[in-house]
Amino acid sequence: MVQETGLFPHDLLRSAIQLRVVKSTTIAALTLVIWDYFILLPDEIALVWPARWSISKFIFLLNRYLAFTDPILLIYVMMFAEDARVCEITFRALGYLAIVGFNIAQSQ
Repeated sequence: MVQETGLFPHDLLRSAIQLRVVKSTTIAALTLVIWDYFILLPDEIALVWPARWSISKFIFLLNRYLAFTDPILLIYVMMFAEDARVCEITFRALGYLAIVGFNIAQSQ
C-alpha cells in the first residue's frame, strides 16, 4: 500500500513535523502580538486615544489592530478548517489582508 501511493513513512513524518513547526510558529507569533499589545496599551491610551481623529491616527490604529487578524485566521485554517473551499477563501483573505497591512505599514 505504501509503495502504491509513492509515499514513504519518512516523507509522511517530515510533512507532519513541518506542519507542527508551522502551527507552533504561528501560535508563538500571535503570543508576541498580544504581549506587544498589552505592553504598549498604556502609552496608546495616553497618547493616541485622546488625540483628534486624523488620517495618521486612523492608519496607526488600523496598522495596530490588523496585525491580529492574520495569525488568528491562519490558526483557524490550520486547526479547524477541513473543507478545501473554506481554506481557499481564508487564504485569499489572508493574502488581501497581508497586502493591505504591508501598504499601511509602509505609509506611516
